[in-house]
Amino acid sequence: MANILILKFPFSSLYGGGEKHTIDLVDNLSNRGFKFYLVSTCSVLTREFVKRGWEQKRIWAGTEPVSKKSLALFFFSWPFIFINLLRILITYKIKYHIQIIYCLSLTEKVLLTLPARMFGIKVIWVEHLLIENWLLLSPLKYLYIFLSRYCLIITVVNAVKDQLIKLGVKEQNIKVIYNSVDLKKFTPHPTPLNDLYNEFKVGFVGRLNEEKGVKYLILAIAKLKEIIPQIKLIIVGEGDQKNSLKMLIKDRRIEDRVMFVGFQKDIPKWMANFDCLVLPATRRETFGIVVAEALASIKPVIVTNVGGLSEVVGDAGYIVEPHHSTGIADSLVAIYKNYSQALDKAKKGRKRVEEMFSLEKMIQEYEQTFKDLL
Repeated sequence: MANILILKFPFSSLYGGGEKHTIDLVDNLSNRGFKFYLVSTCSVLTREFVKRGWEQKRIWAGTEPVSKKSLALFFFSWPFIFINLLRILITYKIKYHIQIIYCLSLTEKVLLTLPARMFGIKVIWVEHLLIENWLLLSPLKYLYIFLSRYCLIITVVNAVKDQLIKLGVKEQNIKVIYNSVDLKKFTPHPTPLNDLYNEFKVGFVGRLNEEKGVKYLILAIAKLKEIIPQIKLIIVGEGDQKNSLKMLIKDRRIEDRVMFVGFQKDIPKWMANFDCLVLPATRRETFGIVVAEALASIKPVIVTNVGGLSEVVGDAGYIVEPHHSTGIADSLVAIYKNYSQALDKAKKGRKRVEEMFSLEKMIQEYEQTFKDLL
């Protein structure tokens, strides 16, 4: 049995692709000879671990140093954080014979990598996000590059791998393991062509924050209210931009075309109900798991050319530039007017997901990675 300590002390705790990825990993590898322990301040992960009866512990470790304020606090508090984390590392090494630490946030990456290696523990860093100013403009960047030689960095798309290499991380220390879709949950539900004449349902799934670019999707819907009278936008998710988005909808007089349904757990049900999915991200979108889920459901997708989205979609969807509502609108018209062709693209997407992004493939790659380290 291999014992793995998961560490995460995030800047903020929100349910997203990274959290889902961690839960899927633990859920599927726990019956394959791996035992996981979580030490974290992430309320999402600790809550999900408690629900499932998995080992978890909350400790103080400051705030992840990824903003100016949190970085300033980190430089004052890091000795205390280090002592607390070192105590945890030693305790779990002695009590649970930890062999690998699985680091999800910057705090433990820069503070625990060397001590872990000194104790004979292997180190994995996981990068779910694009490498942006949180590291590029941080004085911790140089420490990150130095410490990267003592760990394996797993990224979820080649786009992040390329960024790390450009940053100065050695390629042999990086491995790409794509995020995954559970193909048993996201099954083909292509929309019958006749249904489009009653209602053309455009879906969005994600957090309602600025970087998701939902306002550009709303502006695209406003442009099409006369061209496609039966168009309807269904927004699944919550976030700090919700009120401003509602004001924009009111201003454009499309209240009857947009429906907010809030946070939903049963995403497969909503995906099956959509006629297409749009992810109009403006930045920070690394993989875009909902896009792969839509393709698995044989739904046409429109994404922006941000992060790894085009890498995930390939030639199976429609790619537009970010901040470009006209590009989104044009793609929606193309899908609506030639839905058979759009479905053919989506069917290619289903095959692409089966070959590259299946849950079983991801689990097998992580299982082999852990075994190779031991």
